[in-house]
This record gives sequence, C-alpha cells and structure tokens, in this order.
Amino acid sequence: MPAERSLRMRKKQRTWDAIASGGMKLFNEKGFAATTLEQIAEAADVHKQTVLRYFKSKEDIALAYQTRRFEAFKAGLLDPQRRESVIEYWRDHVRRSAEGLIARGGIETHKFIDTDPRLLAHAVSIERQYQALISEALSREAGVDPSLDVYSIVLSALLVGGNSQIARNVRQQAEPVDLEQAVLAVVDFAIDHFPPRDSV
Repeated sequence: MPAERSLRMRKKQRTWDAIASGGMKLFNEKGFAATTLEQIAEAADVHKQTVLRYFKSKEDIALAYQTRRFEAFKAGLLDPQRRESVIEYWRDHVRRSAEGLIARGGIETHKFIDTDPRLLAHAVSIERQYQALISEALSREAGVDPSLDVYSIVLSALLVGGNSQIARNVRQQAEPVDLEQAVLAVVDFAIDHFPPRDSV
C-alpha cells in the first residue's frame, strides 16, 4: 500500500475515532437528546460537515462501535479462510468486544442507549442481524437448510440474546462486574449444556 494512501487511511481512522469517542463522552455527560452535532464536532475538533461526512446522524454516532464490531464480525464469519467453528468464532468475537468496551471505559458508557427508544430499537436491529448471520452459518456448517433448521435458530437466539441480556444486567449493577467473564459465561454455557445436534 502506498505511504500516502496509508497516511490518509490513518487520518480517516483518527477522525472517526475522535467523533465516535467524543460523541459517546457527551451522550454520557449530557444525555443523548441534549447532545447536538455541533457539540460533538467541537469535542472532536472538526467541523459539523466533517461529522456528517462520517456519520449520517446522532444515532449512527451513538452506535458506531456496535456497528463497526458487527461489520468486522460479519466479514470474518463469511471469510472462506476462517478455520474455527461458528461458535468458537462467536466466543472470540464476544471476548474481543468486551476487551474493546473495557478499553473505552467499560460497558457503563453505553447506559444512555437504554434510555432512548430509537437507540434501543437500532441496537435490537443489530442483535437480530447477528442472530440471523449466526443461525445461517451454523446451518451451513452442519450442511442443513437454514430456513428449516430450528436447532440453529434456537442456538443463535441463546448466544445473541443471552449475551445482550447479560450486558444489560452488567450495565445496571452498582458494583463493578468482570464484563469479559460475564459475557463469555453465556457462550460457555451453550458449549457445555446445549444438546448436540445429533441428540435432538
């Protein structure tokens, strides 16, 4: 990759990060509804038009990290070079997501999502996309028709729904909780206790 293009990409990534992290900080301090795009632009040290070049709306900024994690998950899951099983790949994704949240200040930085119906609906939409992807991948891994595979539908619902509910529970705890351990417990429960496909 030419050095000039690499520099451009790094600058774009820094701007994206500045806008997303600046927005998250303001949403937590002021609330989602009270935060303006102008305030986000000022926090990121960019013009409002720059913010709108990177993100279409405040909602997109609020869910920027979730959306980016989903896109990375999807690309890796659909990569023909992937060697790990679907459930192992999901476990690794959950672990890396928890590490990223901790590095950015912990899951409590996402509490504002639960207070806004639009954000909550958007977050649920992302969860459903995860569930559909995992369900289809589990079916293909087993060589069965995804549209009729109840096993994969139920297992993906357990993995994604369980992870989301644990994350919400952690956000509501007054005392600190080991986020990584909490979310991995859901995947490990499924690995250890969900019946094998050939037994149902």
